[in-house]
Amino acid sequence: MDMADDIPEYQSLSPLAAIALVLGVLSAAALIHPMLMIVPAAAAGAALLALGRIRSSGGALTGAGVARLGLALAVVCGVATLVRTPVRDALIHRQTAAVAEDWLTAIAKGRIDDSFRLLGSRGMQSIGPPQGNPEAEPPKMEEAMAIARANLQAAPLTKYLTGLKLPLTVEAVPEWTLAEDGTRIIVSEEYTVAGAGDGAPRRVQLQFTRSPAYEADGRPWRVDSWALVGEPTDSVSAEHGHDHAHE
Repeated sequence: MDMADDIPEYQSLSPLAAIALVLGVLSAAALIHPMLMIVPAAAAGAALLALGRIRSSGGALTGAGVARLGLALAVVCGVATLVRTPVRDALIHRQTAAVAEDWLTAIAKGRIDDSFRLLGSRGMQSIGPPQGNPEAEPPKMEEAMAIARANLQAAPLTKYLTGLKLPLTVEAVPEWTLAEDGTRIIVSEEYTVAGAGDGAPRRVQLQFTRSPAYEADGRPWRVDSWALVGEPTDSVSAEHGHDHAHE
């Protein structure tokens, strides 16, 4: 009996399989930023090359399982990265649309004070007392709220909404913009708004802000800017922070 037949053939781990596994683990970085999609792409490429070389090595190389694991991690992280943005956008659309309908309906019903609860700090600032001499004594809370209430009631958007028959029909226009400013997310959207049995709807432009401060009280999205399309902007611009004239 030839003793050499009992000696197992030496197999080495494919270096590409090991690289594929390492890159597969690092593929989770693509979830941080889409530009890092190169990592799962490289992991998948290394895994496929490793599997090809292992098959053609005649048993000299091993690590097919390692390469497949790296490939699976790359595919999972890559797919998750690709679908994350559409899923996030759909969620934001649902959330802002709900806020828009609640806010516009509150104004249409004349519940101005209720509408204040959905206004952001810049939205409230735009309808509050004008910024005057910083050394002057600020108005009392009751006076400031009375000024804000009067300014919002006089806005073109409010005049339009209070003339509609309820319930309102509020539909989002496909075009929208999203920007990030530190911990804040700013979304600008347009909606078509009409009342029951009323004429042609009109477009309303709204700007929403989401910040950790708003999330703390359970209302993460707030309205910071609003206007009837074709009318002067009613409120302060959340992007530029300057005051607009009120009608």
